[in-house]
Amino acid sequence: MGLAQPDSGDLVDFRFVVDGRVATWPEAVVEYNRNDDDISVWIGKQDKFALRLAVEEELRRRHLHGWSGRPRLLGTTDERFAWLRDRWLWMPLFVRPVIYFLYRYVLALGFLDGRAGFLYAALQGFWLRLIVDWKTVELRKLELSDGELTAFSREMMTTRSGSVTAVGLAQVRIKNPTADIHP
Repeated sequence: MGLAQPDSGDLVDFRFVVDGRVATWPEAVVEYNRNDDDISVWIGKQDKFALRLAVEEELRRRHLHGWSGRPRLLGTTDERFAWLRDRWLWMPLFVRPVIYFLYRYVLALGFLDGRAGFLYAALQGFWLRLIVDWKTVELRKLELSDGELTAFSREMMTTRSGSVTAVGLAQVRIKNPTADIHP
């Protein structure tokens, strides 16, 4: 067995990079968070994830945040994922959620799972990605320099909020504690 470390290339997916051998677990691992049964709790979590995704994508567009491995179409699963995400970054905002929904629901055969397949594709494949694009627009309106965007990403990881405005105001307060700021 080797050592596993969090993948520093992701701000959201929380994958692990393993240096060494890995074992294959023979049984299914089921993650069931009962808090997610409450749609309001789930939406709150997705709001935070959407902000993290928007910031991560903006950092990658500016070449301020790289992948842990080398993006390659014909590489490992992780390398292919990174290669596809790099293409995703340059697709038009608000078109991306439609394309992703169609991929999840039609091409990946989500429709075969009935109502559950539709809800998953609609909420995870369309709604979440639509919120990510919306938050990307909000971020760009702030006109942050590369250094400010990097500081914003650090501040974002310390807050429970998914609000671009709330994280931005917290960042301003850190720089200038005596500032009189009203959202």
